[in-house]
Amino acid sequence: MTLPLLLLTIGLGTSGAAAAPPAAHAQGVDFAQVEQQLARAWVESDRATIDHIIASDWTTIAITGHVLTRAEVMADFFRDGKSPIGAMTIDDVRVRLLGQVAVVTGRTVARATGSQTDVVLRFTDVFAFRDGRWQIVASQGTRAAP
Repeated sequence: MTLPLLLLTIGLGTSGAAAAPPAAHAQGVDFAQVEQQLARAWVESDRATIDHIIASDWTTIAITGHVLTRAEVMADFFRDGKSPIGAMTIDDVRVRLLGQVAVVTGRTVARATGSQTDVVLRFTDVFAFRDGRWQIVASQGTRAAP
């Protein structure tokens, strides 16, 4: 998988988030903050945090339309032991709480390590409340319109 495809696949951001709407909080959870934690984990190659937030049965749909499993993404991402993502920012986070499910959407700007080119996308993460905590069970990243 190429880096731009990986960036678009995970579709998650880091610092620089705009204030989240009130719906971003549910059952004591700030979903925008969870997205921020996960984005920092991708940039810092923090596998423990990624493993905690992303469910073992997580799947993602890449911009190519390919469905990728957690195992496939993790193997590719951690192949070299260093994050290929140099920076990520996220904004426009919105949350729709539907009982034990939350649909989180937002915009991510990501840059590969050593690159001067940004990749801009819209993402959707589906969280489910399992085993006493919220986990991402499905994601999709799509190139943002100019």
